[in-house]
Amino acid sequence: MRWVPVMPIIAPLLIACAASPVRSLLPTPGAPRESEGALIIFEVSGGIMGIREIWRFYGDGRVVLEGKRLRGTPSVPSVQARLPAEEIERAARHLIEAGFLELADEYMPADPCCDRFTYRLTLVYEGKTKTVTTMDGAEQPRALAEALRVVNELIQLTRSRI
Repeated sequence: MRWVPVMPIIAPLLIACAASPVRSLLPTPGAPRESEGALIIFEVSGGIMGIREIWRFYGDGRVVLEGKRLRGTPSVPSVQARLPAEEIERAARHLIEAGFLELADEYMPADPCCDRFTYRLTLVYEGKTKTVTTMDGAEQPRALAEALRVVNELIQLTRSRI
């Protein structure tokens, strides 16, 4: 068997891949998005399986989950559940009281590589809309960490009722 040096062939391809921009699984900032009356919208994407979930929490207590698996596994069907409306209202007020409306639009790590999850949290409350995007490995201010904790509590409560 004859040995063929492959590095001169592979190196330009690796450089091209490294130089190409990473395409986000989330909608581009500023793209039109409909909240459809939801108070809280939480989008999660990424990971090794390439998931994308969108949780919508409505003021009347409805919760809608839409999900996709991007890498060859079946999509998650749209799921509807119901929480007490007061729970969702309380969570929205808690986000505001914790300082969510004052956060920057984005908190990303210096190196966004490697199967990390990206999170986009939108709050629509009393005529104000605020969206914050972050990723695993990013430094997060206390208000963002608290907002993510509160929304994860809503998700866990919803999962317990599905």
